Amino acid sequence: MSNDLVIHVKSIGSITPLGHDESSILAAFRHQYSRIGQVRFGDDIHWAAKIPSESEAHLEAFVRHHSFVRRADRTVHLAVYASEMAVNESGWNVKEIEAINFGSSRGATGMWEEHYQSFLKNKRSHVKTSPYTTLGNISSHVATFFQRKGIAIDHSMTCSSGLLSIINGIAWLKSGLCQRFLAGASEAPITPFTLSQMQALGIYSKEEGPFPCKSLDLHKKRNTMVLGEGAIAVCLELKPFSELEKEDIFLSGWGMSKEMVESPSGISLDGKALREAMLSALSSGTVPDLVIAHAPGTVQGDSAEWNAIQSVFGDMLPTITSTKWKTGHLLGASGLMSLEMGFYALKKGVSSHVPYLNTTDQFENNPISFMVNSIGFGGNAVSLIFAKK
Repeated sequence: MSNDLVIHVKSIGSITPLGHDESSILAAFRHQYSRIGQVRFGDDIHWAAKIPSESEAHLEAFVRHHSFVRRADRTVHLAVYASEMAVNESGWNVKEIEAINFGSSRGATGMWEEHYQSFLKNKRSHVKTSPYTTLGNISSHVATFFQRKGIAIDHSMTCSSGLLSIINGIAWLKSGLCQRFLAGASEAPITPFTLSQMQALGIYSKEEGPFPCKSLDLHKKRNTMVLGEGAIAVCLELKPFSELEKEDIFLSGWGMSKEMVESPSGISLDGKALREAMLSALSSGTVPDLVIAHAPGTVQGDSAEWNAIQSVFGDMLPTITSTKWKTGHLLGASGLMSLEMGFYALKKGVSSHVPYLNTTDQFENNPISFMVNSIGFGGNAVSLIFAKK
């Protein structure tokens, strides 16, 4: 493998309910408490995971300093901030960024709702409504921030959007079209209309106590999904395996699939698409020590994924964990939230323990590989495996 070209995860930048820099993120991962709190819209109170107040202050200062960003939606604010963090950490010269791809399930959620409310009231749209509510304004703002003239693309494939930006990076890098690729996802869905949509599906949490989202709890009797916000950016580069340094993390396997489901929001009980995606990822030969599940906290979604994992690994189950009990569901950015957890698990020994489960899945030895899963509305699934040299 020494001469093989591999995709190196050079760095990750993020701003999520865990924080905005490595020290705050590591502290949040290591403490066994949820970052989910309560938000109020009018007379209604809902569970949600917002970025912490200190991170919000940093974000507000960043946005004030960059006027062209200030005019855009919160998804753009989060994406540009996370991108700057990732690129600064990578050591890249910004001129080396050849392609940018952000995914998002919802896009400019808050601004779209504001503009539509204005339209209902005034019977006309603001001149900036269309350009500032299109999905494409996320990557275009990131590209403008770095003054890059190359490829800047956005896409949406519901909750798999973030991992699909990595899949797109694989295609661009492996084809030789670029050597450095900035992949990411951003989501700011904590708005009245988006919360109403989740509640209409009957999947939103009504739990009480310290863990409103019971991700991976297969004994729960009702759905416990909770929305979260945030953005994660990942710097990817193509390198010979022999040039990786010890502890560097690289992409080892990938797979994606789609199943034919009757409901636009559905997934089969056996998680067929995810099973096929995982098997495809495992064909690389790397068997992960850790699986970071999509596990949204819904009864059917968690059960279907567990069934798929069991069918793939049988009695040789790796450690299985999730981020959503702590961060809520970041929709299109959730897969990259899982990637970040795996990155720090390999780099810093972040624990996999889920406190309300009757397990002791702490890492006794340093893991050397992990798998991340994403499942989206419409039956699409992505599975990626990363390993440490």
